[in-house]
Amino acid sequence: REAKVFAAVPNDGAAPVDTLLAAVYADVPPHLHAMARRSLLAHLLKLRHDRRVEEPTPEHWARAR
Repeated sequence: REAKVFAAVPNDGAAPVDTLLAAVYADVPPHLHAMARRSLLAHLLKLRHDRRVEEPTPEHWARAR
């Protein structure tokens, strides 16, 4: 799923977490979105550690420059 998370992060600008959640976890029932959100954040933090994404403003993610 990490590849899907990275693909959902926009090349230009930053996307809010909820937008990424809807794109990445579209196949997950809404009652599981809280758990999916935590998983998404874990992926984003790992990608930030790998210097592939950044969080320019709270809860908004962009590709690293």
